[in-house]
Amino acid sequence: PGQNPGKSNAMTWNTWKGGIYEYEEWLHPTAWTGDRAKNKLEELVRSEKPFFLKVSFHRPHSPYDPPARPFNAIYFSRRPLVQAEDGWDEQHRNCKKKAEHERWCGEPDYLSLEFSRRAYLASMLFVDEQIGRLLEVLKKMKALERTFILYTSDHGDMLGDHFLWRKGFAYEGSAHVPLIVRWPKALAHRVKVTRGAKISAVTELRDIFPTFLDVLGHWEQQNLVELDGRPLTQLLEGQRSSGGQWREWIDLEHDVIYSDEFHWNALTDGRVKYIFHASTGQEQLFNLTADPLESRDISQDAKYSKE
Repeated sequence: PGQNPGKSNAMTWNTWKGGIYEYEEWLHPTAWTGDRAKNKLEELVRSEKPFFLKVSFHRPHSPYDPPARPFNAIYFSRRPLVQAEDGWDEQHRNCKKKAEHERWCGEPDYLSLEFSRRAYLASMLFVDEQIGRLLEVLKKMKALERTFILYTSDHGDMLGDHFLWRKGFAYEGSAHVPLIVRWPKALAHRVKVTRGAKISAVTELRDIFPTFLDVLGHWEQQNLVELDGRPLTQLLEGQRSSGGQWREWIDLEHDVIYSDEFHWNALTDGRVKYIFHASTGQEQLFNLTADPLESRDISQDAKYSKE
């Protein structure tokens, strides 16, 4: 109490820089959330009543401030920065659109860059440990096989790829987030995919609410008129866009935030992505199958004109 939780490396709440958390590990927001969630989960399971628990971790959102222990477990950032082969991202290399500590674009020095990326990975590791604690509660209390679990995030982080930082972009680092589902044995009779399977259909956060409705037995087809999303359980049942009920593509959009450059619209089917930048009229097209890192803008390639 009374201390500055962002004093690590003189960080702000929206900085791209990394820093080691300067207080005891148990005081970190990630540990605090994990502790509270564990206690609540144990209480809910003991009640032997149906429950719904949402656990929301703030990190790895900036500030990238993991405790020293998980940071020291990450020796390097594991992969090089993504830069365009055709140079489309050079427009962001030398930009300084905000104060140095809150920049959302540009090329920082290597040591600062590497430190920030390590800190982000360590923040994810710390979150992963907390989720492991919750799963262990379910196992020990013999509730795992009657609990439906969904893990996702609201956005990613560019982490310096294409000379960009943080969220708000149509590119994969920002817009493509994890979505993991574990179904209990009680739903096994409906599931047509094997555990550990990867489904390539395009999904979005608006699918979460319909998913829980369906798990509870309250989803009806007429809900498609009222809601934009649809149950992810349809994918577990093997329904796909080719002959099934699943969507073939999703639309993405973002309004102005740090700069007019953040005003864009996009479409993707998971294989190809089209982006329209409203403030400049610039168009981009990426073949995500052949180029998942979006290193080549093929919008001017004549053979993709029909796309």
